Amino acid sequence: MMAAQLGLDQQIVILHEEAGMQDNMGQTAIMHAIMHKNISSICILMEAEKLVLDRQGRSVIDYLELYKLKETVENALNKVTLFRAGSPMLKKRCNSPQMMIKQDQ
Repeated sequence: MMAAQLGLDQQIVILHEEAGMQDNMGQTAIMHAIMHKNISSICILMEAEKLVLDRQGRSVIDYLELYKLKETVENALNKVTLFRAGSPMLKKRCNSPQMMIKQDQ
C-alpha cells in the first residue's frame, strides 16, 4: 500500500501477488493510490483490485468518482491498452504505464 501511495510502480509489480490485501479500514493499495492520485499505480493495480470493496462498501469506481479521477484513469487505461498493442520499438522506448502517460502530457 505504501508503494501505491508513493507511486513506486516497480515495487507494485513485484508485490502484485499481494494484490487485494486490505488495511484496517478495508482499503486496498489501489484505493490508497487513488487517494494520492498516483495514476500509474492505479493502472497497474486496476485489474487485480477492481472488485474489492472497503468496509463501507465502496468500490474502486466509487473512489475514482470521489477523487474526481474516473475520466483520467479511463484515459490512462486506454493509452496503456494502445501501448500494449503497439509496435515492439514503442514498447522498448516506454516500458511502463507511467512513461506512456508522461509522454502525452
